[in-house]
Amino acid sequence: MGSQKQDPSSSNTMKINKYASVTAATLCLATSANAAMISYWSFNSDFTADAGGTAFDLTATNGASAGDAGGKFGNAATFERANSEYAVTTGNVLTANSDFSYSAWYNISVADITGSNRYFVLETSAANGISNASAWTASIGLRESGGDVVQIYTHPSVAVGDTGSTASAWNNIVVTYDSGATTMTAYLNGTQFGQNTGIASTTAVEGLVIGGHRNGTGRNFDGQIDDVAFFDTVLTPNEISFLQNNPAASIPEPSAALLVGLAGLAMVLRRRK
Repeated sequence: MGSQKQDPSSSNTMKINKYASVTAATLCLATSANAAMISYWSFNSDFTADAGGTAFDLTATNGASAGDAGGKFGNAATFERANSEYAVTTGNVLTANSDFSYSAWYNISVADITGSNRYFVLETSAANGISNASAWTASIGLRESGGDVVQIYTHPSVAVGDTGSTASAWNNIVVTYDSGATTMTAYLNGTQFGQNTGIASTTAVEGLVIGGHRNGTGRNFDGQIDDVAFFDTVLTPNEISFLQNNPAASIPEPSAALLVGLAGLAMVLRRRK
C-alpha cells in the first residue's frame, strides 16, 4: 500500500502550535523577570515624577533644588542639611504586604558624618506625606559609627543591615522585599550587605520624603540624591547589576518584553509559510 501523504496544512498547524507554545513560555519568563515601575524621579530638571503620574510629583521644601549638575546620570537633586531641605510626595509608593523594591543613588557632600544625628536619604511616611507616625517601610539612613555607615530599617524598627559607604562619591542602595519568603534584602553598589527573613508584613504608606526622614526636618541629608525608583516586584540580580551603570528608567518594562516576543513569533511563523 502506498504511504499516506501528510496534509501540509496540518504540518504547518503543528509548527505554529509548537513555536507559539515556546514563545508563550519565553514571554511568561520575560515578563515576570522585568521590573514594573511604580514611581521614578531622575531629577534632571525638577522634582516632577518621570514615571507614575502627577500623584508622585515632589514638593521641594526650604530651598531644595533639582536639575543640578554632577548627578550620577545627568543632573541630580541637592539638599543642604543646615537649611533642613527635603522634598515630599503624598503618592503611595508601596503597598502593604506586597513584593517591592526600591533604588536610590546618594553622594554625601561632607567628608565625614559627625555626631549621632542621622542623615536620611529617604523614608516613607503616613498621613499626607509628612508624619511622625510609624510607616517607615522604606528607609535609608546614614550615621557616624566608625565611618559613614548606611543603615536599612523597616517598620517596626527591624534592622535589615548596615555597612560602610564612601563619602564624596556616588553610592547606590537597592532594597527588595519578597512577601512570599518574608525576606527583605539590602545591596550597596550591587553587593548584598544585609538580609532579614521573617518580616511577615509591611506597613502601608501614604507618602515619601526624599532628603529627610518621615517627619521632614531634623535628620536631613547633606549632598546630592539621584535616580530614585520604586518597583512592585523583587528586582533580580541581573536588574540590580544593570542599575549600577544605567538609570532605573531603562530597565525593560513587561510590556516591552511582550512586544519583542510577539515580534519574534511573527518572524518565525513568516519564515515557515
